Amino acid sequence: WRNALDMEDRYEVVNPRDPKCRIDLVVCLGGDGTILHANTILNQYSAAQQIEQLPPVVSFGMGSLGFLTPFSVQDWKPTLEEIFASTSKRDAINCSLRSRLTCKIDSGDVRSVLNDVVIGRGVSPSLCKLSCTVDQQPVALFQSDGLIISTPSGSTAYSLSAGGTMVAPSISCTLLTPIAPHSLSSRPVAIHGESCIEVTVPTTARSPAFVSFDGRDPMYELPVGETLTIEPSPLSLPLLTYHGFDHEWFQSLTTKLGWNTRVEQKPLHSSSNSRKRHSKNGGGGKNKRGASHKKIISSERSSYRRAGSVSDTTSRSSWKRTG
Repeated sequence: WRNALDMEDRYEVVNPRDPKCRIDLVVCLGGDGTILHANTILNQYSAAQQIEQLPPVVSFGMGSLGFLTPFSVQDWKPTLEEIFASTSKRDAINCSLRSRLTCKIDSGDVRSVLNDVVIGRGVSPSLCKLSCTVDQQPVALFQSDGLIISTPSGSTAYSLSAGGTMVAPSISCTLLTPIAPHSLSSRPVAIHGESCIEVTVPTTARSPAFVSFDGRDPMYELPVGETLTIEPSPLSLPLLTYHGFDHEWFQSLTTKLGWNTRVEQKPLHSSSNSRKRHSKNGGGGKNKRGASHKKIISSERSSYRRAGSVSDTTSRSSWKRTG
């Protein structure tokens, strides 16, 4: 590995579906979309190897936003050297375990997503009608442009644009965010991360629904009467970070989304300064200011009356001469 840092050795293209393939570390150069693509490759790798844990991912930001890319691409060499040198608990590298969702279709197709699965109306002009159950309990009949089912990692993606809440990656939950619902009472909700969700296109729907997995694959058509099952994946994605817990996540909210950014309110004058000003003016200072204020108002009103009387007289006299 250390010799590979000099970029002089040859690299080999491997097939993640090959049983002989072994991946110890994933290095991503790009943006958040590159991480989603790497997640697709790891899905193929985990299915072929029957592994119990995904390899760690170190991502260097070269994209636009970079919620999942905490490391700078300019520091790629010292970062990798530090990772390879960490052989003890004292030199351990921080890691954020990102929850994923496993999606199963009645046809037998299985996908795992890191951000979200979106069920929408596609090219149909009709409302997307979706019946949703959580842990076999009927929850809602969504009539909207679609439904976003996202992980905490995906809460700052499409779900955020549709009005969903932002959730820290360390929280175990799943978000249900309707897209443009035709109802004043339909709101996003967060449910337990271990819940099993079933979304069915009811027989009363006017058209089928279309499903997108992490926005990576072509949209899958979900026919009327068919069900999509979403449940937590047993394999989380280990994402290496600079700091522990949700430090990078909160930092990204502020620096990349401008969360809670506002010009700071100026403080009120202290009570001691107010007492000093009051003592300077004396006990009757307030009444004097009030009296002068009344004089100004009365003088303005009298000037308005004088101006009005002149204009009225002028208009009447001109009317008489014209008549």
